[in-house]
Amino acid sequence: SEPINPVGLGGQLYLAADRSGASTNNIYMLASVQPTDFTTGSDVMFVRSTNGGRTFSAPRRINDDPVNHAKWHWFGALSVAPNGRLDVIWLDTRNAANNTSSQLFYSYSMDGGNTWAANVAVSNSFNPFLGYPNQNKMGDYMSIVSDNTGANVAYCATFNGEQNIYYVRVAPAPVPTTLANISTRAFVQTGDNIMIGGFIITGVGQKRVIVRGIGLSLVDYGITNPLQNPTLELHDHTGAVIASNDNWMDAPNEQEIINSGLAPRNNLESAILMSLNPGAYTAIVRGVSGGIGVGLAEVYDLDLTAGSKLGNISTRAFVQTGDNIMIGGFIVSGPDSENVIVRAIGPSLVSYGITDPLQNPTLELHDSTGAVIASNDNWMSASNEQQIINSGLAPSNRFESAILMRLAPGAYTAIVRGISAGTGVALVEVYGLQ
Repeated sequence: SEPINPVGLGGQLYLAADRSGASTNNIYMLASVQPTDFTTGSDVMFVRSTNGGRTFSAPRRINDDPVNHAKWHWFGALSVAPNGRLDVIWLDTRNAANNTSSQLFYSYSMDGGNTWAANVAVSNSFNPFLGYPNQNKMGDYMSIVSDNTGANVAYCATFNGEQNIYYVRVAPAPVPTTLANISTRAFVQTGDNIMIGGFIITGVGQKRVIVRGIGLSLVDYGITNPLQNPTLELHDHTGAVIASNDNWMDAPNEQEIINSGLAPRNNLESAILMSLNPGAYTAIVRGVSGGIGVGLAEVYDLDLTAGSKLGNISTRAFVQTGDNIMIGGFIVSGPDSENVIVRAIGPSLVSYGITDPLQNPTLELHDSTGAVIASNDNWMSASNEQQIINSGLAPSNRFESAILMRLAPGAYTAIVRGISAGTGVALVEVYGLQ
């Protein structure tokens, strides 16, 4: 069959930078791409850079229909809202029996392109070939401009029997404010000093998540002693191993990991992508053959519109000094602010069989610019001590630390150190409060 737009374009390359601060000035690119070795069909593909354009992620497919190389997803366009939301529109033939009649489709991301909302058709179907044979193409008049509540779209269509420019307003579906992804970086050792990450899924229905164990690619972020070959286990609330991975490219759903846009950058790193029922889960990161080094454990929510959500995250690891302190990252995603409590736990771990706990953990909370927005050493000295008590999540030892505050949507980092360069096993926790 002939191309969708024989002498015209299938789309243009869109490039945009996030200036909101919510995603650390990420750079994004979007294009309609024809798969290698195919002469028909195209997909809307997205990549992002988190380091100012020096490197980019693996391409992610934004159109979420089953792969079908007879279908065209063309004239894709991208815009970034002042609050960091990404909006994408494109023409799509997925519903056309003739594989050419097109509709305008829309998707968006609230977390810097980590996860995307389900595709939604926002126009009726039209025949893009109307206007031929005067000119054997349709004009690539596609434009989208985003604001904090939605986006204004101008696009070419043939609803009245000829090519004209039409307008539509698109907007994200209401989603609850939630923790969209959570990660912890620490020095992974052996025995009791491996990295153990816990998370809870609350609400109703399954949650699609990806859990990652990252090591070697941390070199790109200045880490000189990364965990060379991390392996990953996922346990349910009974302690049973429900999934494991060593080297993400060996996963049976490798392609789905790639399609998520969150495939690890090094083939020795690990990933597990699966749907989980509400409940408590534990991710364990170790080094293969007793290897040690700085590792990163991450959990990403792949469906922010589901009835379930990530309720809290905790990671236990051995806290040292310098680059080997414990660093927890999390993203608050959604339209509104959320009350969050962050805790640094040390001495009370003795009750759980830990013989070398961090005796006096201190806690700092940083925003996406790196600025310290709150700090605490000894939770009972917090100005909102009573509010921490009322939350039901006050630490059980007075030397442990806690920060409870309302956070706007965006990326945050919690740093746990020992007072006077103390070392030992500690737990960093982030709870989203109702």
